[in-house]
Amino acid sequence: MRVKRPLLVLLLILLFAGSNGAAGSAGTSVPQFVGAAFLEFEKLAPSPGASQDFFGYSVAVSGHFAIVGAYGDDQAANGAGAAYLFNEIEGGPSNWGQIEKLFASDIASGDQFGYSVAISGDTAVVGANHADAPGLASSGAAYVFARNQGGTDNWGQVKKLTASDRAADDQFGYSVAISGDTVVVGSPWDDDGYSNSGSAYVFQRDKDGADNWGQVEKLTASDAAALDHLGFSVAISGDFVVAGAPWNTNSKANAGAAYVFGRDKNGTDKWGQVAKLFATDLTVSVGDYLGWSVAISGGTAVAGAYHYVTDTGAAYVFERHQGGLDNWGQVARLIGSDTVANDQFGWSVAVSGDRVIAGAHHDEDGLNDSGSAYLFQRDRGGANNWGETQKLTASDAAADDWFGGAVAVAGTTAVVGAYANDDAGSFSGSAYVFGDPFLKFFRGDPPDDASPSDESPG
Repeated sequence: MRVKRPLLVLLLILLFAGSNGAAGSAGTSVPQFVGAAFLEFEKLAPSPGASQDFFGYSVAVSGHFAIVGAYGDDQAANGAGAAYLFNEIEGGPSNWGQIEKLFASDIASGDQFGYSVAISGDTAVVGANHADAPGLASSGAAYVFARNQGGTDNWGQVKKLTASDRAADDQFGYSVAISGDTVVVGSPWDDDGYSNSGSAYVFQRDKDGADNWGQVEKLTASDAAALDHLGFSVAISGDFVVAGAPWNTNSKANAGAAYVFGRDKNGTDKWGQVAKLFATDLTVSVGDYLGWSVAISGGTAVAGAYHYVTDTGAAYVFERHQGGLDNWGQVARLIGSDTVANDQFGWSVAVSGDRVIAGAHHDEDGLNDSGSAYLFQRDRGGANNWGETQKLTASDAAADDWFGGAVAVAGTTAVVGAYANDDAGSFSGSAYVFGDPFLKFFRGDPPDDASPSDESPG
């Protein structure tokens, strides 16, 4: 059921009036909410939309803004791609209205702009992994957009990012992430000494000039090997980056791994590897692909392994200082309460504070491959336990929608992509916004993950 804010507020007031109060000073009643079930607030769709847009293949959210990629969009050129920005209060409370459709300034046919997206505050990043440079097909690019660039509330392009050592077929921009003034871009087909070993690049605002986004580091694994594809997924939170290498081999082929890199590791503003993450039970299974998806928030990292146990899938939670100072140790393996073979739980993951969301885009919740996503909470079912709190599905779920193909969460808002939805034609795509009404309306959103000052892992 999709709920609009005025009705929701009335409902919450009525619920609150009967109970859930606690005595405060002078006999006042103070709300004591600990969170409620996430409700579907809005279904997002491209405007205009068309077949093969793949809207919802990538999603991100920060505060009152959401961005959704549509890498197959043909408006600018065939397969050039686009990205859509939505504002929570555009067109009315909880309306999540479209405010901008983004294109690259030099967009061209087949670029797949929107294959990856990220947003932090008033800055958005969009990857175009098949963008070409002269003589360098599919070397890739990423584009930075800023709010109020080119006019009040306009989101204008401020920078095109490319790798300092770009080469053909690197697919720089396959994955992107942003936290405050730092952007990370994955280049999983980079051949930095090994064929398709992969890499990721770090860019900083104001590097080499005011408002310029300059490259400060190229990240590679200390034990890089051919076909690891480091940078297939990337995430950043404050002073830490995590990058997935799903074809990495530990004791078994393609078990997968993820690498954590830290700022100032090898000197001021230098980024160095601080940990390699892998699950001990993945090393006995061929092709689990840990690191297919990654996420990080403060001192908590999550890595998805969608191929775990005949594609049932799993996601692993790692914590900083677990098992020793600055050690990143595994604290949980997450599996959906009703997941079965071929659901591909962990195809997508996201984390914000004490909440994790994991997509299972081939789940068949009554409909073939309609898809779902699962919410988990820290300390649910016991101290430091990560327990499932809810399973999310679309209110208008249909077969083969692949809901859960992309997920994002920030505070009390989650966005789930369903890029195979057919509302405007085959694979036109859609995305859904969910939220926790009690926390959102009575306590307000917690600080956005983008601010490093809010992310001290303790």
